[in-house]
Amino acid sequence: QTLQEADSLAEALNNPSLRVFALNDLAEAHYIAGERRLAERQYERILALRNRVVRPSSTSGGIARVGMGDIRREQNRLAEAQTLVEQGIALGKLSGYEAIGRHGRTVLARILQAQGDEAGATAAMLWALDSAVANGRGELIARVQMLWARLHIVQGNSTALKTWLTQAAQVDHRHYSAYHHHREQVTATAVLVALQEPAQALARLAPLLAEARQNGWQHSRLELLVQQAIASHQLGQTAVSQQAFATALALAEPEGYLRLFLDWGDNLLPVLKQAATQPKTALFAQAILSDWRNEGQETAVSPPP
Repeated sequence: QTLQEADSLAEALNNPSLRVFALNDLAEAHYIAGERRLAERQYERILALRNRVVRPSSTSGGIARVGMGDIRREQNRLAEAQTLVEQGIALGKLSGYEAIGRHGRTVLARILQAQGDEAGATAAMLWALDSAVANGRGELIARVQMLWARLHIVQGNSTALKTWLTQAAQVDHRHYSAYHHHREQVTATAVLVALQEPAQALARLAPLLAEARQNGWQHSRLELLVQQAIASHQLGQTAVSQQAFATALALAEPEGYLRLFLDWGDNLLPVLKQAATQPKTALFAQAILSDWRNEGQETAVSPPP
């Protein structure tokens, strides 16, 4: 509500530059809340402002294109996502606003990894980390390292995951935002699941799920439910696993989440196959499996009768 009021004030003051940043913050708030379509709407509004702004047009265009590219990545529209993010990075460079290039490359890394370009993904993330280190802010560096840990999950790099988990546990978070600390803990549970440590992961999950629900951090809640489904399956808790996964599918489908599931690779496959046989979850689970097959990861699963 505060961000919407800031946008309205900027509009009343006829200040398009201020509106760009208010709309970007509003888009990020929708993103955190798991409202991808509303976030996309804010980015579209930013692009519409470019016709009214001269000097900050490269900045506004860069911000919006990287944001929209990340949404396309989540929708598994990878070619479109890559084009948008690369355009955003180029506009960020033109405007001299390095934060766009840094954020853009963390998104680009995940897109390239999904396309099978591990070397390109690693190079993009290294650029982002070097930029963060040059900036010198501890929370910014930690954020890029956290995003790189998520990339290592997709790459199956257990050595790097163990290293990050040890280093993250030693960080003093007293000067970091509550949301950053929460996201780091969500990432840590994901790492534990990827390392086949389901009991440790589940021990962390309950308070994180409660925190996500209390604060309206739906994106985190979705990630945690998927982690819970995988970890519970690893422990043989089939009913708990399927209940968590059914909730995740119900929350994810309206917003078009796909990479949230696909990036888990073989870790999620048994859970996904089971969901594809259940009438209540079959339709969306089959859609995810279809994308999985298109990436050459899986063979067809028979739908339920």
